[in-house]
Amino acid sequence: MIDALSALLVVIGLFFLSISAYSISKQNNGISFSFAAMAFAIALYEIGYGFELHANSLSMINLCLDFEYFGIAYIPAFWTIVIYKVHYKKAPSNVALAALLLLSTLTLFMKVTNDYHHLFYTGMRVVEAFGHSLVISSKGPWYYVHISYFYLAMFFGFVTFYFDWKKSGYQIKSPIFWLFLSPIMPGIMLIVHLMGFAPPMIDVVPLGLLISSGLVFIALFQFDFLELNEMIKDTALREINEGLLVLDEKKRLVDYNKAGHQFFSWLDNGLIGRSISHISEGKRILEQEENHFEFEIQRDDKILYLEFRKSMMKEKDKTLGYVYIFQDSTKQKENLYALNHLASFDSLTNLYNRRKLIEEALKNINDDGDAGISVMMIDIDRFKKINDVFGHLIGDEVIKEIAAVCKEKAEKAGIIGRYGGEEFLVLVVNMEDDQVYLLSEEMRKAVEALELTFNGEKIHVTISIGLVSSLAQSQRIDLDDLINKADQAMYEAKARGRNQVVRGK
Repeated sequence: MIDALSALLVVIGLFFLSISAYSISKQNNGISFSFAAMAFAIALYEIGYGFELHANSLSMINLCLDFEYFGIAYIPAFWTIVIYKVHYKKAPSNVALAALLLLSTLTLFMKVTNDYHHLFYTGMRVVEAFGHSLVISSKGPWYYVHISYFYLAMFFGFVTFYFDWKKSGYQIKSPIFWLFLSPIMPGIMLIVHLMGFAPPMIDVVPLGLLISSGLVFIALFQFDFLELNEMIKDTALREINEGLLVLDEKKRLVDYNKAGHQFFSWLDNGLIGRSISHISEGKRILEQEENHFEFEIQRDDKILYLEFRKSMMKEKDKTLGYVYIFQDSTKQKENLYALNHLASFDSLTNLYNRRKLIEEALKNINDDGDAGISVMMIDIDRFKKINDVFGHLIGDEVIKEIAAVCKEKAEKAGIIGRYGGEEFLVLVVNMEDDQVYLLSEEMRKAVEALELTFNGEKIHVTISIGLVSSLAQSQRIDLDDLINKADQAMYEAKARGRNQVVRGK
């Protein structure tokens, strides 16, 4: 049994050596060196204990133990560093690193110099069991410092990865899940040892590491844990104000920053190493083929607009991944909309201004070149008197009220805009003359029926309308000519007594 256990421990040690070499090959990954160091420390422990089981004297056993502690003393330090880097996505501070490594170095020192102070083992004796020479040791105070440090590191990993796993929605298809499980078995083996379920001269913790190695293997190779390229991460600053989303070549999440999480709450550590395609917004992002695109999201009953810039990261001909940098462009979009609105709409009436009105009129004519075109020129009767008697502020209110009435009627059939101070222009496409005339009359009567009261005074307002139509024809319509004729017809309506519609020729 001891021979089989010894051989198994050496195999486990060699496995961890291969993991260490593999990790070092991933030099572009931020956790690769720390993970390689931890794997190497475990390898020394496993191989050393494998040879210890074959040692046949106390001096040889002690030599193997010294070899083991070059590994086991540093396992908690490197494990804690790996956990910290995975969880916080950055290295611990220099002070924390020094403290972790100092405690491990003190443990190694206490073990190799134990013959001078006996603070690690107070006594050791060899017994014959299972056909081999095995050691039973009496533990000193520093041994308990070391074992507390070791299992506190395991517990720290268990708790940290549990909460990361919880954030992912308890997804099993995640490297975090398997890393969360990995510290459990060494803890179980310690309980087995402390409760006396294992021979006192056999250290069962390395067997727990056998299970842990299998779980680590899944995280490494099934989920490519160390393939999350740090080279990509280095191209983007974590603390920039713009949102950051980093994917590997398989579109799995590599990294994100605080600004990115503020826009997309589903960005969390539990998602790292997994594709974002199962999340609706993530899928929409992946579907964007352009390198520069706008992305619309709904947040708290408000529409936000994000401006995305996508970059492909390459090394020679190999695609390493994709970096998405994005920022909130809602304010800019609103400002642009406001500027466009100011450029196209009259600020008082919210109707098209003269420039936009003519632009839209020409567009309608060109789109329907063979259709009949009708133009109405509308003017408020005796508006100067309103301004003189009631003031320009009241005059502006009158313009707004009449504009609202005319807009309600005109938009059923055409477009309307403010052409001048108190003048409005309506363009109707492809409507019979009689129907256009009836529409003009509706508009005139609606204004006449208005009951306007300002500061307790009632104001009666009417409008005069000049109407001119161009029959459907193949030749190009002269819009300026139609507007001039409508203007002349409007003045004729005023000459006839105002508050009427006059058809032009």
